[in-house]
Amino acid sequence: MEQAARAHHYATIMTVVDEASKPTVDAAMNFFAEHGVDGIVVIAHQDPVAEAALQMAEQLPVVVISSGIAPGYGRHVVGIDQKEGARLAVDHLLGRGFADIAHISGPSAWFDARERASGWQERMLSTDAELPRLVRGGWNAEDGYQAAQRLLGGAKPPEAVFSANDYMALGIIRALAERGLRVPEDVAVVGFDDVDASDFFSPPLTTIRQPFEAAGEAALDALFAVIDGAEQSYSLIAPELIVRTS
Repeated sequence: MEQAARAHHYATIMTVVDEASKPTVDAAMNFFAEHGVDGIVVIAHQDPVAEAALQMAEQLPVVVISSGIAPGYGRHVVGIDQKEGARLAVDHLLGRGFADIAHISGPSAWFDARERASGWQERMLSTDAELPRLVRGGWNAEDGYQAAQRLLGGAKPPEAVFSANDYMALGIIRALAERGLRVPEDVAVVGFDDVDASDFFSPPLTTIRQPFEAAGEAALDALFAVIDGAEQSYSLIAPELIVRTS
């Protein structure tokens, strides 16, 4: 977003919200208002942030980056299609002949986690197979490791695991290895995000790449349009399947 802003001769200031509570989000919004900004781009992962952005849109041009909310009065939304990313992951596994595809999800309070879980569920329900297991995780490797331990507590491991992000996939791979299960020979694993070094996992991780640069540019383009008086807009950018060997 900063690169896109500079290309339009704008400067940027940023604040990070450590928790999605209303007072914290309101303080961040007030910080921008006090600095007299021309517009705000809000990366909204959870409901309180999205609600605060909608309130701020009554005072300033606002664009929300999110994949789990629909446009509303005064709200302009740009996002990466998380459901489509999940469908790409599941379709890849189905195409490789796996039918029992479990999902280890992110935190349920996060839009991205809900959208990825929903995309996995919708795609699995479209097959004739019984809906496999869903285990709630988090976003880090330890969460993936612990969730995989719960998943593997049954009598039979799944044929494949779709992980809500790459860091959890790293923990999942370790949990599988500790039980003597090889990836992908015994259990295939697909992640999400294509984080730096995911191609150096053992084995290199098949994952879903999010086009963050494109999303940042689209958000700035939308913000400039809002500043010029454009009507509400809603656009989702397609992610990309990156096939490696996991």
